[in-house]
Amino acid sequence: MPTHFDNRRLIIQISIVTHTTSDSLAGNRVTTNRWAKIFRNLGHQVSINKSADKSDVLIAIHAERSARKFLQFQKTCPSRPTILLLAGTDIYAPTGFSNLANDVLKNADHLVTLETNALQRLNAKLRRKATTIMQSAIPPNTKPKPLQSCFEISLCGHLRAVKQPFMATEAVVALPSSTKVKINHYGNALNKSMHRAAMRWTRNCKRYRWAGPKPHWQTRRLVARSRLSINTSLIESCANSIVESIVAGTPVLASDIEGNTGLLGKNYPGLFAADSVEQLTDLICRAECDRDFLKLLKNRCNKIAKKLTPRVERTAWQRLLSKIQKELNSNE
Repeated sequence: MPTHFDNRRLIIQISIVTHTTSDSLAGNRVTTNRWAKIFRNLGHQVSINKSADKSDVLIAIHAERSARKFLQFQKTCPSRPTILLLAGTDIYAPTGFSNLANDVLKNADHLVTLETNALQRLNAKLRRKATTIMQSAIPPNTKPKPLQSCFEISLCGHLRAVKQPFMATEAVVALPSSTKVKINHYGNALNKSMHRAAMRWTRNCKRYRWAGPKPHWQTRRLVARSRLSINTSLIESCANSIVESIVAGTPVLASDIEGNTGLLGKNYPGLFAADSVEQLTDLICRAECDRDFLKLLKNRCNKIAKKLTPRVERTAWQRLLSKIQKELNSNE
């Protein structure tokens, strides 16, 4: 085994495999990069999307999309432990787990979910090897002052059907004429149809602007400046965009789906039915006009933020990797 001692610290060589590329702005890539940093800070060696043959541990991001690399590693290195991150589209797919995803789930030594509701989608055998590790974010050094000219709302996410990218736009169209709401949408159009729709909405709706993809650091700062952020997804599991908004001190309105309530709580006051533009319109209007309601959202998000710190996430990973270290030692 390649595990070795370096002074007093046991080094685990960790290989992370993901379907995302190094320049991707997708949530799974944000997660990958953050985890790699955590593992290195804990003293481990990390590679991303490189040959895993010399690694002690393989971490696969997304059962379906990382299945080929995961199963190849198990075939080549059958005695080495594996960890699988269950993404939202793995867990909450309407058709359930595919046969390929089931193979990966069955063969993984450890499963990681990002919020508690995901555990309920696993059978008892899978649940026994699952750990929930909530995502974290670092708050901005200084909180940017909100724009005074409008009630700015951020919408973060690539333009694809599962995100319902124009639901919020439809909602603000129905706001009263006195509104000062302005939605800035940050994310990439993943096909020509979405690109045309975003451009059309930007031209025809003065309350909406598609700003396209932005560097991660810049998006985080723009979200921190906003009065509110919105997540309209049909399928999600502890979205990075929600986590980063909460940690930045920007309250959230979110679709009432399992992956969101697993983070926010079922009684979170900013939830709307995923198929109800009307409910979203009402919540946006209330947040703009009712200071007490906006304060309530902020207070709830501030409480949730305490679970989303780098220290909490790092400690959870340290606990899991320590368990794996013991497994590796026992196999030597």
